[in-house]
Amino acid sequence: MKFKDILKFSFLNISRSKKNIYILLVVILCSLISLFSLTVLVSFNHFIESNYYKNIGFRTLNVFYADGSNMGKPIDTKKLKQINHVVEVFNSKYATFTSNSSLENSKYDGIITLNAITENLQLEVVKGENIGDKRNVAICPINFYPDSSASDLSLSLKNNADDKNLIGKKFKFKYSKYNNNAERPEVIENFEKEFEIIGLYNTNTTMTNANQCYISMDDMKEIVDTVNQNKVTSTYVIVDSLNNIDSVVNEIDNMGYYSEVTTVFDSKIINNFSLICNIISLISLSVAVIVLVLYIRKKIINESQNIGVLRSLGYTKKDIKKYYLIEILSSILITYLFSLLMFGLLYVLLKNTILSSLNLYNIDIVINLFAYLTTFSIIVIIPYLLSMISIYKVTNKTILKLMKMEE
Repeated sequence: MKFKDILKFSFLNISRSKKNIYILLVVILCSLISLFSLTVLVSFNHFIESNYYKNIGFRTLNVFYADGSNMGKPIDTKKLKQINHVVEVFNSKYATFTSNSSLENSKYDGIITLNAITENLQLEVVKGENIGDKRNVAICPINFYPDSSASDLSLSLKNNADDKNLIGKKFKFKYSKYNNNAERPEVIENFEKEFEIIGLYNTNTTMTNANQCYISMDDMKEIVDTVNQNKVTSTYVIVDSLNNIDSVVNEIDNMGYYSEVTTVFDSKIINNFSLICNIISLISLSVAVIVLVLYIRKKIINESQNIGVLRSLGYTKKDIKKYYLIEILSSILITYLFSLLMFGLLYVLLKNTILSSLNLYNIDIVINLFAYLTTFSIIVIIPYLLSMISIYKVTNKTILKLMKMEE
């Protein structure tokens, strides 16, 4: 019998029995649940990898004197740099600076935040080039939104600047020097510093707002020292990995300083969500495998007398095994393909509705190969391998036993 005929009979065998349809609908449902849970899990893990483990903020320590009486006393930064796993140390007043810019127009108020970056803390640039040791250059977001309302993601995502025209664009950063000794702070002098955008980064990997650009530490020091901000500051210590935070904190404590992580994230949320996705995937895949294996086993037993008839008519065991193996494989594949088709349709529908709202939190649910390979391996390959055992056991029985076998 030709393969196309076997495929045709497989489809007819499924459609002739409502019971078979219900069983395979359960498998399709379990496949859908598994595909969605694994897709969400992989996308969430990618989000955590980019926004948590690689994010400098979660491995930045704010260091200052534990004794308040030493407030303002310089911290020994050279000693801090000698600690294992410390990659950078700098004064916190040079971390960020927010002010107006020449990017103001009818669409934006032009207020942006500049963040300092050093040669040891280069950004992951998605377009253009990195800062390195260059001066008067900047790296801005691919979804650049030079406005004070950039924290409102629903607004900034709809009105972000065109990233095609950002590389090479120049803007002036405007800042002022104040007389803080007056009753009310008064502007003494205004300044402007021009920057050229040479690279773009993704805010998803830094968890920053769309109006934040990065400049060199030398440029940041020039701006801050010009306005002469006499404020109490601390020292930022950047650790190379989240896994080494505790050891660095202990070293800092032994030096007589106090330290705390500038940005804290509850890891329990990550672990609990991943656990839920894994449990859902495991349960749905297990149910699909059990249902398929029982269905196939019952089908082979019910076909025992037909197998006996075929044997008595002169068909070889090899031909009979080949026929049933192809029929069962085609049945499983048809079921799995229906699952993929429904998953694709639902994904497109949800991507433009519910899932699109997750973009506001920098979470992008993306179809991935891992979900496909995992579900295919468990839902198709495992039941098929188990069915081979059942087929070989039944077809190797004598014709007399096959004719007398009952369900």
